[in-house]
Amino acid sequence: MAKSKILIVENQWSLANDLKTRLTGFGYSVPFITATGRQAIEYVKTEKIDLVLMDIVSKGKTDAIKTAKKIISVFDIPVIYLSACTDEAILKQAKKSGAYGYLVKPVNEREMQAAIELALYRHKIEKQRRANEEQLYTTLLSMNDAVTAANNSETKFRTLFNQASDSIFLLSFSPHGLIIEDTNDASLMMHGYSREELIGKSIEFLDDPDTAKYAKERARRLLQGETLSFEGRHVRKDGSVFPLDISTRLIYIGETPYVLAIDRDITERKQVEERLLKHKEQLEELVKERTRELSEANKNLKVEVNVRKLAEKKLLEYQKQLQLLTSQLSLIEENEKRRIAMELHDCIGQTLALSKIKLGLLNKSVQSQEMKRDIREILHLIEQTIKETRTLTFELSPPILYELGLSQAVKWLIDQFREKHGLDVELIDDEQDEPFSNHTRFFLFQAIRELLVNVVKHAQASRTKIIMRRDNEKLLIVLEDNGIGFSKTSASYEGYGLFNIRERMNHVKGRFEIKSTPGRGTRVTLAAPLSFDNDLTKRSQYENKDFISG
Repeated sequence: MAKSKILIVENQWSLANDLKTRLTGFGYSVPFITATGRQAIEYVKTEKIDLVLMDIVSKGKTDAIKTAKKIISVFDIPVIYLSACTDEAILKQAKKSGAYGYLVKPVNEREMQAAIELALYRHKIEKQRRANEEQLYTTLLSMNDAVTAANNSETKFRTLFNQASDSIFLLSFSPHGLIIEDTNDASLMMHGYSREELIGKSIEFLDDPDTAKYAKERARRLLQGETLSFEGRHVRKDGSVFPLDISTRLIYIGETPYVLAIDRDITERKQVEERLLKHKEQLEELVKERTRELSEANKNLKVEVNVRKLAEKKLLEYQKQLQLLTSQLSLIEENEKRRIAMELHDCIGQTLALSKIKLGLLNKSVQSQEMKRDIREILHLIEQTIKETRTLTFELSPPILYELGLSQAVKWLIDQFREKHGLDVELIDDEQDEPFSNHTRFFLFQAIRELLVNVVKHAQASRTKIIMRRDNEKLLIVLEDNGIGFSKTSASYEGYGLFNIRERMNHVKGRFEIKSTPGRGTRVTLAAPLSFDNDLTKRSQYENKDFISG
């Protein structure tokens, strides 16, 4: 059996392809997908299509409902609408267009398959009924012609009369209604009577009460020359009732008027129609149920969206608070380091320097060589302590950063890394002054130091480059290395150092970006706005104090 061919008219390509996959799985063929009604009409002009699935809102100038009407009426192809809208007005409009069904997006597989099978079956039955009606009409004309020629060819008429597959009655007019004058073999088999039992009886003898109710009115209209086609019900000899499709017309034999009636048993068709009606009701109930589910889901979705929006709002507030807290912690750290550095310099450093001076004087006044040796050892220890104190002071808060600026402090930092770790670092600086507050200057210095530490620990790099330049209203700091790099999935901010850099850059509305490729090194970019007004500076409880290295 050939697969039914279905044309999809849908402007969302992802949905159209999904429908094609599902329909193919059901055993249908989908030879073409289009987004416009115009293309759909052009396609059905040349290709055989059994059914069209059409979005009720299609692209292009041609209206979807007008397109559907044309496909149904001109090309005799059933159409099922697809709609994301459950509005009653639109559904009523879809029904009036003659469409064979409608499906609500997102499409349920069970509903779609049921709707397609129902539409194909209904279209098949309607097509058969139209063919039967045409055949009945042709038979009526043939019988009329045969009756007209009956005087010359009675044998030919009788042969045609009895070989017909439908029930045929020749009825005469009487005051009591239409009387059966003759009937064919098919009629006898259909009703279970012999010809002798029917001849001379009123046709109402076979009618059920509902059909008989309008018999006299029909006889009157037939006598006036009308041709009538209607559905009725006859009663067999065994008492069973069955439905009929009845076609009647007035004919003349000589000068006498008769009625030629052709009856077709439509029991099977009625059973099919009942099943179709039942399926349609079930489908409509499914659509209503689906609509209720979608409405409920839509309500729940709105609630969820509102909850999520509230959660996102709180999350953004928490993120801002986190950034603020991170900045505050950095400022507290900076100020505490500066305080400790000042204590080391002003108190411990000065005390050690004074101790060194006094021990030097004492060494000159002492005569004992053994005492002189001990004093020299103590002086050496004090000299080492002074040196380490100075180094610790620079590491905590290098005075050069506040006295000479960020560029000079970075140069000093490069010398320290070159001396301690053997790291070859090249600095490219445009030498322009950066008008930052001490807090921002300290943060950028700490960020560069943190990144250089990461290069030493993880990058396995032999060469590093630092680029510092002003770009409009931003200072760009780029740090590149020729190390082992890492994959994108490894570029996380799990370490506090990188996390702190990211949060501080977000807080000052700057940018922190890491790009790396395994085996090809890493490039880190910091972009800090020059005009940012650091509110934390105003709230800081510490005052910036310059101090001079001893």
